[in-house]
Amino acid sequence: MNTTTLPTSNRPAWLGAVALGQEVARRAAALLRRSGDWLLTAQPEQARSARELLALAERYEATMPGFAADLRAAAMSDRRAQT
Repeated sequence: MNTTTLPTSNRPAWLGAVALGQEVARRAAALLRRSGDWLLTAQPEQARSARELLALAERYEATMPGFAADLRAAAMSDRRAQT
C-alpha cells in the first residue's frame, strides 16, 4: 500500500479567507464605481427653451414616455411664462 502525503501550506487557512474577502470587496467597489460613472453620464441633457424641450420629448418618447410627457408639460409651462 502506497500512501502519499500532500504538502501542507505554511499559511493558516483564515489568511486565504481574508484574501478572498479582500478580492470580493475590491471587485464590488470597482463595480459600484463603474455603476456610479454610468449613472452620471446617463443623465438627460438640459434644454434651454421650449423648442429644445419638445425636441427632447421626441427623442425620449419611445424609451421613456412618462419623461417625454413631463418635458412637453415643461415646454407648455415655459411658453405660458413667455407670453
